[in-house]
Amino acid sequence: MKNKRGLSQVVTTIILILLIILAISAIWVVVDRLIIKGTGSINLDRFTINLEIVSANINGSSAIAEVKVKRNAGEGNLTGIKFIVEDPRTAEVYEERFTRFEEFGQRTFEIDLLVPGTDLIISEIEKISIAPIYRVGGQSSDTIGGIADSVEGLEKMNYTGTGEGTPGEGAGDLQCEDDPDCEELNYPIEDRFCDGSNNVVQYIKTHVCNFGYCEESSTVLTVIDNCTDTYECQGGQCVKKPVSCIGDSDCGTDGPVGPKTCQSNPEATVQNYKEYSCVNELCESVTTKIIEECEGEDVCQEGECFEPLECSSNDDCEFGEVCELGECVPETMLNSGTIRSVWPYNVGEYMDSQDFPTDSEEFQNYRIVFPGGNETGCFIIIDYVTPRFDGELSYVRVDLIPNDIKDGDYYEIWETDYGCSLL
Repeated sequence: MKNKRGLSQVVTTIILILLIILAISAIWVVVDRLIIKGTGSINLDRFTINLEIVSANINGSSAIAEVKVKRNAGEGNLTGIKFIVEDPRTAEVYEERFTRFEEFGQRTFEIDLLVPGTDLIISEIEKISIAPIYRVGGQSSDTIGGIADSVEGLEKMNYTGTGEGTPGEGAGDLQCEDDPDCEELNYPIEDRFCDGSNNVVQYIKTHVCNFGYCEESSTVLTVIDNCTDTYECQGGQCVKKPVSCIGDSDCGTDGPVGPKTCQSNPEATVQNYKEYSCVNELCESVTTKIIEECEGEDVCQEGECFEPLECSSNDDCEFGEVCELGECVPETMLNSGTIRSVWPYNVGEYMDSQDFPTDSEEFQNYRIVFPGGNETGCFIIIDYVTPRFDGELSYVRVDLIPNDIKDGDYYEIWETDYGCSLL
């Protein structure tokens, strides 16, 4: 009996252990499914600032990089953007700050690449990248994120694109009739360098038209620039030869260089200013920026500060106002008087008046109404015809027929529908 009782206790213990294991397994299955379901519902975009370069180009004459950036879905307090500009030897970082850049918004940034101390070779810039600057929670300082997007191929100087790529990708896809149709696919395969004739040269991969499609052909050493007169080829670019001097006046006249451009935040005009000096009997020059902030509510456009117009058309104004010389002003009645005759009979499509102006004043597409008469409609003047001979009257043609306009009715002409609302 003792052995049976001991065996019974062992079996009971084993069964309890198995039940506990089964219960834990069942609970884990439920918890695991909840974790997977909750994890699947997390959208990282909600917690990640997602930036994209829409387009990028460089003005070779002013050394201004214009980069259009789009902010995609993703929460976060974006306070600025780092722009990383690269040529084959150097990478420079430029920073743009702002107070507001909402999700799905776009902004165009103008970056002056000639800031003091830069070592970039403007003609050889080949890549621009961006990285977000953001502030998390209650932190007092900003955080710089990783590279968000990049564009390459900027050695062509007028490149505009969205994303990375190598010039010449897609060769064979462009249809053509002859070789010149394929020139846009040509691309450099090495850095620019100097030949023995004071020229800037570069090896270019060319394309030819073969059976109606562009295909890669030979590699050609191409002259990019010829350094003449006071310039010489150094490091793959034309640079000004050193000029001997005794005093600063031998080197040139200090003054602005190139056209004025605009910058935002704050609104201001920007222009490069070059100063010459004679150092150790050789001429040197330093280029700085002149920044003139626009005053008050003025904005900058095409290098000039001006007060923005309140309106450019009537659609920019409130109802009951019209746009005059860029300002919204209350609308007033333009002309009124008495209708002399209406025709055809019982149709009323045309009418004249001794009160209609007979000079070149144009009322076409304006509104004509008849307060106090039987006709309460608001009509659009389709045609306004002035007299060809002395003694004739001006007449108008309206859009709604038949109507109840009568001889002797009083009329008013307004530029917009505002007069119609006064009936």
